[in-house]
Amino acid sequence: RHASEFWMIEPEMAFCDLEGDMDLAEEMVKYLVVEALEKQDGDLSIFERFVDKGLRERLEFVASNDFERISYTEAVEILEWVVPAMTESVGEHHKSTLEARRTLAHGLQEIGRIDEAILHLREVIEQYVSTYGEDHFSTLGSRSDLGVALQRAGYSEPALEQLEKSVEGLRRTPSGGDIALVKTLNSLAFLYLGTTRPVEAEDAAREAEQLGRLTYGIQHPDTLRCTGNLAHACRMQGKHSAALDSFLIFLDGSVPVYGPDQTNSRTMYQHALKMLDQKDDALPAEAWHRARRVREMMAPEDLALDARLMLYLGTALVNDAEPDSESVFEAEELFLECFDAPEAED
Repeated sequence: RHASEFWMIEPEMAFCDLEGDMDLAEEMVKYLVVEALEKQDGDLSIFERFVDKGLRERLEFVASNDFERISYTEAVEILEWVVPAMTESVGEHHKSTLEARRTLAHGLQEIGRIDEAILHLREVIEQYVSTYGEDHFSTLGSRSDLGVALQRAGYSEPALEQLEKSVEGLRRTPSGGDIALVKTLNSLAFLYLGTTRPVEAEDAAREAEQLGRLTYGIQHPDTLRCTGNLAHACRMQGKHSAALDSFLIFLDGSVPVYGPDQTNSRTMYQHALKMLDQKDDALPAEAWHRARRVREMMAPEDLALDARLMLYLGTALVNDAEPDSESVFEAEELFLECFDAPEAED
């Protein structure tokens, strides 16, 4: 389902502003279009003959003109004109009309007109169900959209109903629905957290995180959100060691991309420190190595914390090690470092 290698543009340009983001998006699309025009003449000829007679002309137009940039409000105004025009042209049940209404609903949410967005999405779902069926991918995606909109409007129970229905359907969907399932499970986990249902939140977040790692990779924002929700779900249940491990995984993935000073990084780091003091079970050595990496990225001057981490890591290595193994010698070095730290007495 994925190429063997690909570059994720968002992390590569993590410290960019909105204008730079739009500039890069435009440059990337134009680059791809020019490459296709210059190097894929044979394929374009086939497409022009059998699929779209105006394809080459449209691609040349895209490559040679600046992209229009408008606000959400302007986009909503255009869509509010487009949707009735499409309904009259191709019919209200046509997929293009329904997708235009879903896009309009997204825009309405962004400018604060959430109740109107909810109304559009309810009608879209009804039409998708009557035309394509309950388990059609677009029906399930629209249910997920509606669940998020209801959540934003403060309607928790109706939101849960829509998100749970969407998850059930997406699990039955053949491969291809993984991206939608990750997003919907994560929205569901977040809503469970908000309604104080941490057990259900943990189950949803754990499934989403595992699927997110396979679909996106560990450093993708959607995967990191799953890991963060999982950490909070474990914390709410008093599973401090499991929560600590998830907070560390989140930080180990996010800090190299987004930096130590991002608000979310600082908040998660403080949670991790609390869990470090309250941990209830031994952690594997891998978790303590991760903790040291995070500590070095977040607070290199925190020697007291460094000593605590080294002590915990040394203990974990000794507990997991066979006599005379390399781990024992590594643990000995860590203990000696602890005693050399200025805070050794504490």
